[in-house]
Order: sequence, then C-alpha cells, then structure tokens
Amino acid sequence: MGILSENLTWLLQYAKPPATILELGNQFLYINTKPFPWYDDKYLNPSMAAHVAAKGFFKDMGFGHVSVDINGEDGALALDLSKPFTLGGISPEFDPTPHITFDYITDFGTSEHIPSLWQCLENLHRHARVGTQFFHVNPLTGNWPEHGIWYRDEEFYEAFAKLTGYELLELKRDFACGNFTDGWNIWARLKKVQDTPFPTSFNFSALPVKLK
Repeated sequence: MGILSENLTWLLQYAKPPATILELGNQFLYINTKPFPWYDDKYLNPSMAAHVAAKGFFKDMGFGHVSVDINGEDGALALDLSKPFTLGGISPEFDPTPHITFDYITDFGTSEHIPSLWQCLENLHRHARVGTQFFHVNPLTGNWPEHGIWYRDEEFYEAFAKLTGYELLELKRDFACGNFTDGWNIWARLKKVQDTPFPTSFNFSALPVKLK
C-alpha cells in the first residue's frame, strides 16, 4: 500500500487542514520528487523502496489523522477492516455514545485486500457524516494480476453510488508506476449527501465487482 505523488496531489486539492482524515491501511509515501515547493524533504522517498509513513506528513500539515490497519504499525489502529468497528464507541450495535466521523476518508490501495469488501465499505459509511468525501484508488478490472481480492471499474462505482445514495463527484482511470500494460487503477471520489443506512450485504452482492 502506498500513496504516490499524483494520489497526494489529488487529495490535497480538496482536503485542507485542520480537517480530519480516516485512512485505510498503514500507508507509505512513494514520492521521489517534490510535488509542491513546500513539501518537506524528510518525506521524499528517492529509492521508492523505503517505508516513509504517511501519518507523520498529514499530522505535520495539521490534519486530524487516524489510520486503520490490522498490522497496527506506524501509529495505525490495529483493527480488522473485514469486521465491524466503531471508533469512539464499544460496538455499533450496543453503544449509544456518539462515534467519531471524519471529513475525508481515503482508500489508496487497501480495500481490494479485505476479505469482506461490503463490511469494509460499511465501516467507512459509519464513520462518515453528510458532507464527508471518500477517495478510492483501486486496481481496475483486468489489471494488477494477483494483487488483491476485488477489482472494480466505472460500472461498479456508478452502481455503488446509486445504491448508497452517494454523489459521484469524480471517476477516472490512470496507470501507476509507469505500467501502461496492466498497471491501471480506477479512481473514484464520492460524497455522502444523505444520512441513510448502508445497503445490506445481500443488496451489495449484486454490484458488478470482479475477482480479477
């Protein structure tokens, strides 16, 4: 999992501190040249192989930042994204305490690895309020062979937005790491515009998500 220069530039077009970010995965910055004049050299990754944690960058910028990864490394909360969880509460079923919501939620190459994609996205929905924006960059159907479990394309995100009631703000394809052959990703930016329950797993299962 990693954030490339183009991913960071995309996110920061919209996210400005002191906003809050919920990040899927213990993300690393794979950025070898300054994307902005003010970008601190300590977050450069000249070899594109070092583990430069993204959390420090976002916190230095002034964002409220929470990352979730089952590995619990680099300050990430050690939670399983394929199981229900509620930040700020004991459980989504029994704890009446208001839970934490975020301004922005990022999924830069994480959800495709989660055994239950429905539960992963339901967890995100629970931590979004009306106005929250979601940023997804995931393997495009037919690309990155054996990279993860789930592959998506425009058809998926268009149907997903319709099913959830989210506003689909942006949808595009782009290649990563110079791989024009089978290194394409689908990028989707969505917005929660109404406070409605997340679709059931049964209804979600009808969406056109692929296994390769």
